[in-house]
Amino acid sequence: YSLGERTVPCLSFLALTLMRVDTSPEAATRAEALLKEAGEPNNPPALFARALLLQRAQRHTEAEARLQQILQVAPRHEQA
Repeated sequence: YSLGERTVPCLSFLALTLMRVDTSPEAATRAEALLKEAGEPNNPPALFARALLLQRAQRHTEAEARLQQILQVAPRHEQA
């Protein structure tokens, strides 16, 4: 399928949405591709999606580090 808008924020939110609603390996693969296409941005949605990917891979220390990054970028981020 084809996405219309391919901006960094859009790709970041798409990756996050995939990680939050779909637990399949295919969703994780697609989210990974979206984050790479976005250039691994340093925005809260992308960092949160990356944290969820790391968590699914049982890389909890790295996932926690991504959540800490969110708090540095957006100190009032509720989910981090």
